[in-house]
Amino acid sequence: MRHSHGLALPERSRRVMKIGNLVHVVQELGCHTPPTLNDLGLGVILKIEEERFLRGAIRGDDISLGRSAVVKLASGETKTFHEKSLEVLS
Repeated sequence: MRHSHGLALPERSRRVMKIGNLVHVVQELGCHTPPTLNDLGLGVILKIEEERFLRGAIRGDDISLGRSAVVKLASGETKTFHEKSLEVLS
């Protein structure tokens, strides 16, 4: 699948995220069709945050928000990203 600007959506790696992994970061912004993608390049995982949950208002079920990771980007910035935005390279 390609974004309107020609940026390919990365195929998510099936590798498990670990501290020190090299990752490619592509954020999907908003809920547009086609999606707006922000390719932030390469980074290294510094910290992995556990899966977070929300309590459902109607049935009271827990809703998973997924895990996130703190990543040091090649640009020098350190940011937190949802696991969906990360492709583990090594």
